[in-house]
Amino acid sequence: MTAGTTDRISRTLPTRAAGFVGRRRELAALQGVLDRARLVTVTGVGGVGKTRLALEAAAQASDRYPDGVFLVELSPLHDPGLLTATVADRLGLPSADGRPQLAALIDHLRDRTLLLILDTCEHLVDEGAGLADALLREAPGVTILATSRQPLDVAGESAFLLPPLPVPSPDDDPAADADADAVVLFAQRAAAVVDGFGVTDANRADVIGLCRALDGIPLAIELAAVRLRALPLDEMTEHLDDRFRVLTGGKRAGVARHHTLRAAIEWSYRLCTRAEQLLWARLSVFAGTFDLAAAEEVCAGGQLAREEIVVTLVGLVEKSVLVHHADTEYRMLDTIRQFGADQLAGTSAEAVTQSRLVAHYLALAQRWGRDPMRDQLAQFRGLDREHGNLRAAMEYALDLTGNDSAAVAIATSLAMYWRLSGQLREGEYWLNRVLEHCPRPSPARARVLGARGYVTALLGDLRAAHADAEAALAMAAQFGDLAACGRACVTLHRTRTWGGRPAEAEEMAIAAMSVLRSVDDTFGLAQLDLQAAVMHLQAGRPDLLIERCAEGLSRLPADEHWATGLLSAGQGLGHLLRGELDAGTSAAQRGLALEYELGDSGGTACVLGTLAFLAAAQHRYERTAWLLGGSAPLWERAGPWYTGAPAIVALHRRAERAAQDSLGEERYWQLRERGAAAPLAVIIGLARADADHLTDGVVLSNPPLT
Repeated sequence: MTAGTTDRISRTLPTRAAGFVGRRRELAALQGVLDRARLVTVTGVGGVGKTRLALEAAAQASDRYPDGVFLVELSPLHDPGLLTATVADRLGLPSADGRPQLAALIDHLRDRTLLLILDTCEHLVDEGAGLADALLREAPGVTILATSRQPLDVAGESAFLLPPLPVPSPDDDPAADADADAVVLFAQRAAAVVDGFGVTDANRADVIGLCRALDGIPLAIELAAVRLRALPLDEMTEHLDDRFRVLTGGKRAGVARHHTLRAAIEWSYRLCTRAEQLLWARLSVFAGTFDLAAAEEVCAGGQLAREEIVVTLVGLVEKSVLVHHADTEYRMLDTIRQFGADQLAGTSAEAVTQSRLVAHYLALAQRWGRDPMRDQLAQFRGLDREHGNLRAAMEYALDLTGNDSAAVAIATSLAMYWRLSGQLREGEYWLNRVLEHCPRPSPARARVLGARGYVTALLGDLRAAHADAEAALAMAAQFGDLAACGRACVTLHRTRTWGGRPAEAEEMAIAAMSVLRSVDDTFGLAQLDLQAAVMHLQAGRPDLLIERCAEGLSRLPADEHWATGLLSAGQGLGHLLRGELDAGTSAAQRGLALEYELGDSGGTACVLGTLAFLAAAQHRYERTAWLLGGSAPLWERAGPWYTGAPAIVALHRRAERAAQDSLGEERYWQLRERGAAAPLAVIIGLARADADHLTDGVVLSNPPLT
């Protein structure tokens, strides 16, 4: 494993919103199973606490996995075809790897010792089983901890059935009742909603009766505890017993526990106002977190007025149907979301609500697609938060009659997002899917081909990218779509520049510039500026390189990060060629700050490389070594070093060779590995401080790349 790779990818398990109650025996048993088996699936009914137990066990066992503990949340994922991509992205794999994604994932994990948590697999059992089987055979250091309502049924799997929390029986010693896990959980959650609540001699029988009625299922107990705001404890128990009798024909004995949970959820649902019931059902279309504006846009209408949404959201939070995820965001537990989806299914509101979600995220994607350069940082971070919902919107659009064009527009608008987020393979996947929905020549097909050509070029397949871009250009010209023509010309310029055809690249640059200016395509012009800068670098024209970068910078908004950072680094390379090393370092340091703040792995790696080249030219070889090391884990995620640009790869080799010759092979590799292992914030701080020696003394407050 490349040292330090997992330091660059967040492996912190989520903080529990409430204390972990009981389960000491189950935790010890699960730890024992993890000691013996490499695939452990925690099974049990919905709401029994499978995820909480798995996370607690993982936190306690984390020291046994030197390469990290990685949680992959699968409940928002509905397309089985994206399972491997989702796991690969969570592990920080390069999306630009040309191999099949499963092969790349296996190679990445083959020599690593880590714990992979696949949370909520029941809707992806076949695909999860196939992935787990492959990893067990090919990656001997990987342990998989899955949670599912059913086992994956893979050879070597140990299924760990998680029972509900223990509940006192009528014959138990009353003095010990208050220590039973189910009672402790109810008391803890009840105290959070009713100030001063505690289990007393006066209410102990009712608390135990309630926990017993709910079969000790944690989610059901938590939902019941919240109702203390509205119902006294004795009335709550009576109401719940009535609910069971209605659902089971009056026979309470022998009720399956999944019926218990559904009864508890349905009971909570019945106690909601009509507005809360409607909103609960409609919110089930979201696949991830959402904010008030999204809830209003997607869920208002008919019997639920827009002005009712905010107070209704608050009501659902108070009833624990929704979790207040952040200052402005909400989320719904998967079991509760599925109940809401069941209420929505088959109603006239189902297609309407799904269509509204499609429209909401179409507008978000199109805003980015029209101008990803303005307000870039906020736009990109917003898209990253909405990744699950964007996936859901494309799925709904592809399934809903008459929404094909929305799916096409979302997928093509997100081309730059796929690049910045390091998820080019997922972008390629969606573009391939939407292409099937526009098989005939059309403006839509031209745009999809153009976007796929852009993504494919970044993935390193210049031949396929060239073919897509040529087809897109011809089709867009046929339909008079100048914007699509311009973007296709940019991709053709890239394939010719990187492909060593400078004369043809120059001709395409002239054509592209003319079209892009005519449609005021700032993003397309920025791409062209960056590619032209590489062309000047390859031709050894530093003056033109600096001039083109300055021209590009003059066109960009003041708050733009991506192109500004890379064009600044381009100026640094131009100054390097002219021997102006201090000026080059200053320019590259400006670029590094922007790329790091944006969270662009490839851009940050590229600028760290530029600073390493400059350090080598200044004979500062220790700095060269740890800067190159610091960039290495980022390239693992971003793809081909320096996006495969031959001239920059040559500069890298020259700097590396000079550092090795001066320091000696052993010292060089020691420093390089130390750079790779250091936290990224330390590397960035030292690089910007122009430090020579790798220490832990300079750390920036900017968030690390994810």
